[in-house]
Amino acid sequence: MIATLLSAFCLESLSVHAAGPSAEIRANSRELRYKPDASDFVFCGTEPAVYTRALYGNNQAFRLETSDHPDFAFYCKNGMVGNVKIGLLLNKEEILWLNQAEEIESRYSAGKRIYHIRDQRFGKNAQITLTALARYDQEGALFVLDCQNVSPKLEWICQFGGVRGKRFSRNGDLGADPWDAFCMKKDYCLNNHYEIKKNRFRVNYGKDNAFSLYGHFPKASRLALADLENPLQSPSDENYPTLLAEGKLKNGQTFISFSLTEDAKNLNHKQLYSSTLESIAEVQSHLQIYTPDPYINAAASALVMAADGIWESPVYQHGAIGWRVPLAGWRGAYTADVLAWNDRAEEHFRAYAASQMTTPPDKGVIMDTVLNIARSAKVKGSQMYSEGYIARYPNNPNTMNHYDMNICYIDEMLRHLRWTGDLDFAREMWPVLERHLAWEKRCFDTNDDGLYDAYCCIWASDALQYSGGSVTHSSAYHYFSNRMAADIAQLIGKDPEPYRQEANKILQALNQVLWMDEEGHWAEYQDILGKQL
Repeated sequence: MIATLLSAFCLESLSVHAAGPSAEIRANSRELRYKPDASDFVFCGTEPAVYTRALYGNNQAFRLETSDHPDFAFYCKNGMVGNVKIGLLLNKEEILWLNQAEEIESRYSAGKRIYHIRDQRFGKNAQITLTALARYDQEGALFVLDCQNVSPKLEWICQFGGVRGKRFSRNGDLGADPWDAFCMKKDYCLNNHYEIKKNRFRVNYGKDNAFSLYGHFPKASRLALADLENPLQSPSDENYPTLLAEGKLKNGQTFISFSLTEDAKNLNHKQLYSSTLESIAEVQSHLQIYTPDPYINAAASALVMAADGIWESPVYQHGAIGWRVPLAGWRGAYTADVLAWNDRAEEHFRAYAASQMTTPPDKGVIMDTVLNIARSAKVKGSQMYSEGYIARYPNNPNTMNHYDMNICYIDEMLRHLRWTGDLDFAREMWPVLERHLAWEKRCFDTNDDGLYDAYCCIWASDALQYSGGSVTHSSAYHYFSNRMAADIAQLIGKDPEPYRQEANKILQALNQVLWMDEEGHWAEYQDILGKQL
């Protein structure tokens, strides 16, 4: 299971590439940009990139986009909601942004982005550690400046702006939008309306300014509207403002926070920081890996944070960033058991059990003629969208989708039952399993030969089509689910024989029809039409 988790999440969690053993791969390999250091990944590339690591907090859509050097952006269900730059005011006219400092060590450390920053202009033997975190108490972000030996003449400065409320393609997934879509630009600041209250601000955005974001700085901070390009000046065009905050730099910790819900004006930032670290540590504690390979060991921390990032009650999401939508049979629920989130697993399975249709079909097979009969028409009561079908959204049996998400949802549930041995939960889910198996048989093994069609039911399914063919991977799923159904039936006092017979039929058909003896493996599928190749 750990190996499955690593393959599923490591690349999503952190962009790390190491050259393989072949000479061809070595000749064309990319630069190694991150190296492991205990449970951390440390940036080691030549050119820092922006928005390379998202931080997730309270299991909502908000995320803090962080970069190899200190550049930050906020994204939530309403879209892009701002950028943050932090720097030092060297004198009345000169700003040193921290992303331009002489020496920056950048590391991703299990839900935290930490920058150890040095520059001779900070003062003799001075260092600033900037820690960026997503909040767990609500949707928002927390920044902590921890200074040592800094010059008393310096001030910190923070510029915020670019609250668009614009949603990106696939929520800003890699490669779906221009690389600079998250960057702060003048056009993105249009009509941002700021309300400043001493050391706090509120900015309204969206249609009719229906949404807000809040910022909270140390008590003695000074806040003002500022020009994007010349932040020490007022906006050159009042329709395109940014917000500038500044205050005395001191040794020790300085806190800056942002949120989608207004905090109390006496917010205790130190307590917030402590509770955030505790929340991160609790998530991280769900998986620790010790191997001779430092990359695998470090990946564990990134992996468990990614697995937490795809949870949004009551179900697992398709992805933490791209495709952050609920889909019943995507792979997130597999993570619950091995990471000791049994409560999440059961909540997920119950939510989609409530989405299973229970009305028998009364309209027969109806194909979508607009899409050249490539898939079933979304008509309730048809062969496809009727008793047994599990709908797209949780706790709602009335939403239809073009996937067969039943297969993987049931597989996740059965493996959960095998992991826990919970017979009470097995009894609760038994009607769901019965209806599912009958639905799959009715829809995808119409000739009753024990071999099932694969109707958009696995990860690669968008690139596969079988037109009613007999398919190995879908049949293998049904072999397992029928075997498990027989075992469960026997344990809870139901008749196991129909499921045992179906499992045996599937196995026999796989071996007789789809096994290729000379090649030593099963065929992917066999056509059911034409020459049945």
